[in-house]
Amino acid sequence: MARSKNAWPLRATRVWAAVLLATVWSGLDARERPLPPSTGPTGPAILLPVLAAPPPAMPAILPAQPRPMVPPMARPRDVQIGEEVIVPIIRPAAPRPPTVDDFAVRRTNAAVPATRVEMPPSTGTWSGPPPRTFRRDPILPPLTPDQAWTEQLYQVILNGQPVSDAAIFAKETATGRLVVELAEARRWRLVIDDARIVTLNGEDFYPIDAIAGASATVDDVDLSLALQVPPEALDPLVIRGEVDSRPMVASGFGAFLDYDVQYLAGDGIDGRLDGLMDVGVFGAGGVFSNSLLASDVLSGDGELVRLESGFSRDFIDRRASLRLGDGLSVGGAFGRPFRFGGIQWASNFATDPSFVTFPLPTIGGLADNPSVVDVYVDDLQRYTSDVPAGPFQIDQLPVVTGAGELQVRVTDLLGRERIVTQPYYVSARMLRAGLHDFSYEAGALREDYAEESFAYGDLFAAATHRYGFSDRFTGEFHLEASQDTQNLSAGGTLALGRYGTLSGGIGIGRNEQGDMGTLAQLDYEYQGQPFSLGVGTRLASRDWQELGDDENGVEPARIDQARLGLDLGRFGSLGLFLVHRDEHDADDTLSTAASWSTRLGPGSVVLTAAKLIEPSEQGAFFVNYVLPIDATDSASIGASHDGSGTYADVQYRRSKGASDLGADWLVAARAGGDQSRLSGSLGYDWSKLSARVDAELQEEGSAIRPNLSGSLAVVDGRFDASRRLGRAFGMVDLPGMPDVRVYVENREVGRTDASGQLLLPSLLPYQANQVRVEVEDLPLDAQVGDPQVTAVPADRSGMVVDFGIRRERQGTIRLVDAAGRPLPGGLQLVGADGMPEVLVGRDGAAHVRGLSGRPQEVVGQLGDIIFHCSLPGFDGTDPMPDLGKAACQ
Repeated sequence: MARSKNAWPLRATRVWAAVLLATVWSGLDARERPLPPSTGPTGPAILLPVLAAPPPAMPAILPAQPRPMVPPMARPRDVQIGEEVIVPIIRPAAPRPPTVDDFAVRRTNAAVPATRVEMPPSTGTWSGPPPRTFRRDPILPPLTPDQAWTEQLYQVILNGQPVSDAAIFAKETATGRLVVELAEARRWRLVIDDARIVTLNGEDFYPIDAIAGASATVDDVDLSLALQVPPEALDPLVIRGEVDSRPMVASGFGAFLDYDVQYLAGDGIDGRLDGLMDVGVFGAGGVFSNSLLASDVLSGDGELVRLESGFSRDFIDRRASLRLGDGLSVGGAFGRPFRFGGIQWASNFATDPSFVTFPLPTIGGLADNPSVVDVYVDDLQRYTSDVPAGPFQIDQLPVVTGAGELQVRVTDLLGRERIVTQPYYVSARMLRAGLHDFSYEAGALREDYAEESFAYGDLFAAATHRYGFSDRFTGEFHLEASQDTQNLSAGGTLALGRYGTLSGGIGIGRNEQGDMGTLAQLDYEYQGQPFSLGVGTRLASRDWQELGDDENGVEPARIDQARLGLDLGRFGSLGLFLVHRDEHDADDTLSTAASWSTRLGPGSVVLTAAKLIEPSEQGAFFVNYVLPIDATDSASIGASHDGSGTYADVQYRRSKGASDLGADWLVAARAGGDQSRLSGSLGYDWSKLSARVDAELQEEGSAIRPNLSGSLAVVDGRFDASRRLGRAFGMVDLPGMPDVRVYVENREVGRTDASGQLLLPSLLPYQANQVRVEVEDLPLDAQVGDPQVTAVPADRSGMVVDFGIRRERQGTIRLVDAAGRPLPGGLQLVGADGMPEVLVGRDGAAHVRGLSGRPQEVVGQLGDIIFHCSLPGFDGTDPMPDLGKAACQ
């Protein structure tokens, strides 16, 4: 085809118009750009001579300030002219006229239809924040303008996985070097060399070329950056194998009374009645309790002794408790506990049962690609998780104490496996790094406990504190001081890797006579398979004295202990124990004991032997065979020999099985020597009370001991009786629903009484107790949401267990208007207080919820018509009565 001689100026004009419009288009914000209309084909372009021509002057519509970079998803479209595509490249540098370098040319497939992009007309300069130009901080030498860093925005794909849609980079103008925000680099888990961090305008950036073994590919068209990083250049991904879960604790307000009464009578025995009582008041602020012992109440020598009185409050968030009144000290590894009256502030990890105080093992690995990780603890699968490419670390794995083995299997998307095996050793003697375990007490020493109510001695102060300096060392110190006695001890426990723990410490103190005493102890422990071992010694000088010691009590000069446990596989397990005591003012003693147990047929056999080697040789031997019969019954037969003779024993036992209610009994007989006897025990547990009778018959006579125990409690105004409540309890309240079975952890604990209440004893404090009602026992008009709820009471406290179940009488009725025509279907009517609710169906038949024994008015509206209906009352026992027909106005 012949070309017109005017074709060249015309084509050049088209190209420069497209260039100009593309420049204007690239400066607009994404939110200012309309979608381009459909375009048509254009003719072929002659581009190279045009690009060599000098650019014309740019019109005044160019911005006075540079604009921020456009996010990747809002990139300006390419301008295609014929087979050539002109791609605008956005460079947020100082304002200047565009040049030919501001455009890239790429060849397209000629078979693809060309597209012309219609540029929107410009309305002048636009506003908005300019892109940042980074420079080094003032403390460094200044940079020339061409050495400045300009802001870039890229979508980042790390090892084939998108990690950021718009990450902020800075690009050095002179070299093109890229640095990324340090926070982004850390989020991608890049290993950071602090010496390579670049600071620009007070912000930290990390150079891409500082990543060891990395390669980066930048696509300035798609504004994306593909980054390939070797796995060792990534920080490990930390995964918690065990997550602490703390359920919400509920505590009501109320009081309780525990009682335990027993009577003893028999041949040659003066009948006596003894009792033990504990009364308390609890609430959100804490618990006050007082316990009493009544001895030989029926005789003239009977007495009532106060045991303990005190107020306690648990601080759940701090895992600690405060106690005022009588208490028991914490001696730790270097002291013995003693009773006192005063104040105690101590850590209490029982307020968070899911919290593990000792260090748990950690295992890691390397995934070249996104993979699945399976963790096995002692050949049992315990954890599964997906991990991205790179190193990973799994900590807080749930394991049992002692030695064991961890195994991690890494499986990538192609099914390739990599296995990592690691031994571990966990000891309850250790504390996690940074964890404190403490007890501080002050007050007066308690004397003649259970004999005198208010016998207190010297004033004292004591402190015991353990701290996890690391996962391998736990330190401990113990201080106790009174007017006459002062002691200070310090030591700790060191983890020896997979080989156990070594514990020890020393102490120095002054006794009542003013003499100085010393203490030293050392202990090694290993628990594992197929054996466990422990050896230790404790040395104390004659003048060493601790608080709580008897007036004439003297600590042994030396106590040596050794213990050994062996797992013999199918031959059972064996335990050995050896104790040597070196006394200051008495004969030394050396004793040993051994036990062996194994399965034999359908049952198991247990053999125990003990022998005193010094100062005299005495021994005892026991063998017993236990045979389980079914879920509730078991029998045993055995023999024993000691210094008094040889005996044979037989016993048959029946338990309550899967229920907490009902009877359990025991029958036993012994033959041999002068200790032949026949004994038995029968117990029965009701929901409100427990009873037991123990009886024994032998040649010298007979004896019987009946016992009654139980509790009374009031929780948030609800009163009921129960078996012994234990550490925590709950009150089920199902108003108007008697005889409903209630289960705790799938064990039947009782049935609701006539008022629909039941006390739940022996709940675990600060733990999730699963409480369930039997739906079949509920009345037909009961509205059930979830028949199982979680009860989490506080220690020595009660709570109301609310299932949200309420009775709601339902019935049917036919509703018509004044002319006898049925009310329209779909009409809803309600009472003034929201009940009853009526839903009208076909032919005026309606379902009613919330019936009562008196007439009730309901109102409903359909369009502009308001309906008023009067429902008759119903006092019958029919769970779904038919109320007949009612006319509505």
